[in-house]
Amino acid sequence: LSPKFGGQGGGEKDPWPVPEGEHITQVQFRSGKRIDSIGFVTNKGTRSPQYGGGGGSYSMLEFPEGYRIVG
Repeated sequence: LSPKFGGQGGGEKDPWPVPEGEHITQVQFRSGKRIDSIGFVTNKGTRSPQYGGGGGSYSMLEFPEGYRIVG
């Protein structure tokens, strides 16, 4: 887990294991000055919980076929 940054809200959340045989193809987030929430979608449409609040504007990054998030 990374250190907590930003305001006083939030707390520790359970990790979301990517289901076997799937990989993340989208990162969905809400942000203004900072990222307020983040969630993930797999190649089979499985969605993670949305981690964070509802502030800011919605954005989405979609990764082309053949690209992967690693680390």
